[in-house]
Amino acid sequence: MEADIITRFLDRTQLITVWLSEEQRHPEFQDRKFLRTLADDCLQTAIPEDEKRPQFHHEGQLFGSPIFEYGLLTDLDNYHHAIVWLFRYAATDKKLATCYQCLSDIFTYRNKIIQAFQESRKLCPEIGKNYQTIEKEVDRLQQLALGEKLSENDLAEFRKLLKLLPKVALEYNYLLRLLENCGNTIAINTHNYGEKLQQIHHMLPQEDLSFLEKFKDKNSTHFQKQIQIDLGYFTHGSDLVDKAIAAIRGIVEIEQAERDRQLQETIHKGDREMELLIAAVGVGLAVSQVTSQLIPVISPHESKPVEPNTNSASFIDVALHLSIGTSIAICFYLLSKGLYRWLKQKK
Repeated sequence: MEADIITRFLDRTQLITVWLSEEQRHPEFQDRKFLRTLADDCLQTAIPEDEKRPQFHHEGQLFGSPIFEYGLLTDLDNYHHAIVWLFRYAATDKKLATCYQCLSDIFTYRNKIIQAFQESRKLCPEIGKNYQTIEKEVDRLQQLALGEKLSENDLAEFRKLLKLLPKVALEYNYLLRLLENCGNTIAINTHNYGEKLQQIHHMLPQEDLSFLEKFKDKNSTHFQKQIQIDLGYFTHGSDLVDKAIAAIRGIVEIEQAERDRQLQETIHKGDREMELLIAAVGVGLAVSQVTSQLIPVISPHESKPVEPNTNSASFIDVALHLSIGTSIAICFYLLSKGLYRWLKQKK
């Protein structure tokens, strides 16, 4: 039996309307199996290529006539949406004409929702790859932080991480925003989808629109929940990067402050050593000066000495004075240094 097949495109939805013949409208031809077979045959006629023809999804009634939907939402990479609507009554065609624009808008919103969800499924593996990179770098950070004292190589690695992680975080947050935008797109178009259903309800208050409502109430809701779950999971990666950057900065600042303190102590210690050395030299010179004045006075020989060689006597006096001054300077330096260390330990 030949059927009158008309194909329309509502956005990316292929709407195939079929007028049932008088014979096909008889009760014996109204069982589900017959109608499903007829719908499959009409779809094959409209889309003869097997690879392009979508698989059966679900069926129902709309405006008093059986309607069949094709296109599995799980096959997002090769998704094609087609509807075969078997017109049993002339009233179905009139009602379609009444709300044709609303139906056209509904399928437009529907396809935008599916496109957004398809995009979100492509984003998730990319975000997951970035998340693994973040975890890897954080693990490396933990390994570096295990040592009690950081080497120069460790500090160099930390500085590399400080340069790398902000770039990773920037790309990661950008991908998260794209995923969030997909969720927002689905939410907005789901709202618009619902408003168009309400308009049809207003125009045809007695009609059962459960066939159209199913996508909004079940599929679109599932899409939004799935994206929220993904965002909830992947948002931890962004927090992890922020905490890692803060931890690295804290470690580097503490280590740098410790090294600056040690350097200051070394400089201070050197200055103190120099002060003690200068003081010791001063004391030695002063003692040499005093001994040079005292030795002739305390000489035990009262009698007139035999006049020695003048140059030799002067050299011996100078050497004697310097030896005494140097010995006292060394003793003063060592005593002062020991006293300084003892006081430092007491503090």
